[in-house]
Amino acid sequence: MLALCFPFVVIQLPTLIWFSGKGDIGNAIGGITSPFVGLIGAILVYLSFEQQIEANRIQRLALRSQLIQEQRKGEYVLLEKHLAEIKDEFYKLRYRRPKEVYQANHLQQEGIYKGEDALAAYSADLNKNGHGISEDLIEFEYGVRYLVLLAGSFEEQLRTAIIREEKKIFFAKKFIYFYEAKIKLQLEMINRLTQKEERYKFDKIREESRALMDKVKEMHKTYNIVGL
Repeated sequence: MLALCFPFVVIQLPTLIWFSGKGDIGNAIGGITSPFVGLIGAILVYLSFEQQIEANRIQRLALRSQLIQEQRKGEYVLLEKHLAEIKDEFYKLRYRRPKEVYQANHLQQEGIYKGEDALAAYSADLNKNGHGISEDLIEFEYGVRYLVLLAGSFEEQLRTAIIREEKKIFFAKKFIYFYEAKIKLQLEMINRLTQKEERYKFDKIREESRALMDKVKEMHKTYNIVGL
């Protein structure tokens, strides 16, 4: 609009009537208006680049927000699966009392215990017979170690997750309540018993259970959770 109107400003209207065949008038109009047209074009190009930069910034923020949401969603799923695996490994524990524990023909001579009862029977047999109750407990003892290490790694996964704080507290409560209701007491008994056995060949159970207990205590403080 400026380019069309500008000639009428700088040149008298009667002059335009006779401009036919007058190349000088056309050159004059072009010479006068082209700097303004070029300036306007440059400004518009600058503004368009500014808008493109802003659009790119908004797009990056939106993409970053989407990636964070996807990562959080993935971490929710992983934490849920981790908790489920801890519970599954706990209930899969199987402990068969060896023949060395009871006298012949005892009703519970070779009883099979599961989950919490398995840990309780194992700790009771350790108390009665020490570390040498049987050579056939390797699989069970490694199962206990795996459960303890799995529970300890859950604390590490939760601590480094980028999920919201209220969700961290929710997962911490679920883990701590299950741990204290099902695992804590028997691990403490095993830990106290095996401390007396300096040559206990599976001393790692004591070491790893102690580490788990310390992690749970730290979780109580970090997430301000009152235990059972």
